[in-house]
Amino acid sequence: MSNGKVIPAKKCILVGIGMGNWDTLTVASYRHLEKSPLLIGSKRVLDSMPDTVHGLWKQSINPEQILEILEKWQTSVEAKSATFPPCVVFSGDTGFYSGSKKLLPILEKNGYNVEVVPGITSSQYLAAKMHQSWQDWCLKSAHGIDCDIAGTVRKAFSVQSPHDYKGVFFLTGGKISADVVISRLCMEELGDLPVVIGEKLSYKDEKIYRGSAEEFLGQSFKSLSVVLVERGTYLDEADRTLSGIDDTAFIRSTGEKVVPMTKSEVRAVLLSKLNPKYGDVVFDIGSGSGSVSVELAVCAYCKVFAIEKNPEAAQITRKNIAKFHSSDKITLIEGEAPSALKGLPCPNAVFIGGSDGNLFEIIKYIRKKNKDCKILISAVTTETLTEAIFAAKKIGCRYDITEVAIARSREAGSHHLMTAQNPVSLIRLF
Repeated sequence: MSNGKVIPAKKCILVGIGMGNWDTLTVASYRHLEKSPLLIGSKRVLDSMPDTVHGLWKQSINPEQILEILEKWQTSVEAKSATFPPCVVFSGDTGFYSGSKKLLPILEKNGYNVEVVPGITSSQYLAAKMHQSWQDWCLKSAHGIDCDIAGTVRKAFSVQSPHDYKGVFFLTGGKISADVVISRLCMEELGDLPVVIGEKLSYKDEKIYRGSAEEFLGQSFKSLSVVLVERGTYLDEADRTLSGIDDTAFIRSTGEKVVPMTKSEVRAVLLSKLNPKYGDVVFDIGSGSGSVSVELAVCAYCKVFAIEKNPEAAQITRKNIAKFHSSDKITLIEGEAPSALKGLPCPNAVFIGGSDGNLFEIIKYIRKKNKDCKILISAVTTETLTEAIFAAKKIGCRYDITEVAIARSREAGSHHLMTAQNPVSLIRLF
């Protein structure tokens, strides 16, 4: 590459150095680092450099700042006589939840000829130690970002998943440590799943633990740890429900008053009409018993904000969130919409089951927040249906209406009679 000649300007190499132990560094990575006149990376990465690496070190993980350092170096005396390009150094592999993802397009946009040299990842290393392949693992980063641990596991192992995952691998760091992963699994009744915890992988004092999540509950692990959750004998009937969880599964009362609930057949149609995607942010306004929120979280794997102003109904929603182990996926907001929606993330979809006369203001607020948000309104009375149509026309939305009329059988001696349920209108806004 260099052959003793001055290299063209605007060249840079992104190097993955693996987990930190130089025994796992690739030969290509080592040669690049040895020859490079300038190395940029995090403090931990630069501190791990061997004595044979003599280039100028600059500490940064910010893409814009890295570009600024490179641009400044390009005009330096050292750059004009350099026979090898500068290197930006990343831990692990450049293609596995690496900072190179953000940096690469920035450098290319600014005219840099970039070469990428991969490294060995912790998932590869752990799989090798376990004598397994990692091609059947779901790979997830919880390093410095919030992560729905239980939801990710359930989604990966669900019969609905298009992949036959044998394990879910979590990179940890920041607020989500290995301890937190274990705690959340146990909180969501996944404590019987087998887990593998890799602590300080590739270092002399590395440790690999195997057991159920429950066995490790309460233990502390080093910050440089990864967690593999294995499928084991995973089976959760709730996750086999595509939609329409049985009504009897929900708590309806605190002992004094029964809270209204959207019935299972209506919830099934509701999910079909709303058609939320995995990971969507969904508002359930007027959550009542919380049945719709739970269905959105458990069956559709959405991030749900349940809004309820009635204290008794909010209490029931809270109880059902706990019963269905959905605290990672459902956030209860006690208050009246639209004021209670302020400060919440931008929604992808909204279900309005109760509005207390504020329907126009709610729709207006949501449309302003996200003009492409899918909105579905439930109306049991003709007055609510009229209000919904009026609000849609006033705001300028197109709409369609689906009326759901359900009849359930009941025993009448040795026979069965069909008993009609209250018809429900679902108004979908475009």
